[in-house]
Amino acid sequence: MSVLLIGGVTVVLAIGYVVARREYELEDISREAPEKPGKSIEPPRFGKYLVAQLVLAFLLLLMSPKLPRGMAIVLGSMMALFMGLTLLASRPFVFQLAPKFSGIMARGFTKALTIFSALLTFGAFLVWMGFDNDILGILLIPIFLLVIFYAAYVMLTSAYEEGYY
Repeated sequence: MSVLLIGGVTVVLAIGYVVARREYELEDISREAPEKPGKSIEPPRFGKYLVAQLVLAFLLLLMSPKLPRGMAIVLGSMMALFMGLTLLASRPFVFQLAPKFSGIMARGFTKALTIFSALLTFGAFLVWMGFDNDILGILLIPIFLLVIFYAAYVMLTSAYEEGYY
């Protein structure tokens, strides 16, 4: 008896779903289209940041034969990830859910990624020149931290300017 009851409810739910979906689609089609399209989102232009990241990646590639193999692979992978994220940030569909998209946050994000790429390339340069175990390498650690904090600051202030309080 319960099998018949569950089967009957399932059939009624399936038929109700099909009818409701058909009615919804018919009503959606019957509405007139708006006269002018809504706000179109223009993709932000981040060519200069992408070119800078490509140049930094090329410099890393030139230094890679004299770098430790693992370091070259990790830094190269991070640079490729940063370039991919820059390309993704330049596409408007990523930020279409933002309440007031203007590209400020995306610009800050790509600027921070470019700063990180420059920092990675400079770190690879220090290793390439043999300064990684020198006093210079140790003295540059606070500068590296300041650069990382500056990049985080750029990202956070751009998010604030975009409207994320």
